[in-house]
Amino acid sequence: MTLELRPHVSCSELVQALALACPGLAGRVIRSDLTGLEDGYALNRSGVAFISMAGTGCEEISLKPGDSLLVLSSQAGG
Repeated sequence: MTLELRPHVSCSELVQALALACPGLAGRVIRSDLTGLEDGYALNRSGVAFISMAGTGCEEISLKPGDSLLVLSSQAGG
């Protein structure tokens, strides 16, 4: 899927866009309050950098045209 996002977005803006594009993720992979990912999932930008969504203070995410966002299981065995 393709998401239209600004070059600098907050974690909540990103997960809201993901939840809108794929509603089945909400409450399973994305927290129900749309503030980040559920425990056990990680977000990776273009296979290069993991994006921290720990706690309530999520970092701002810098994106470039063509970046890929991967939602991965962070538990052993995937």
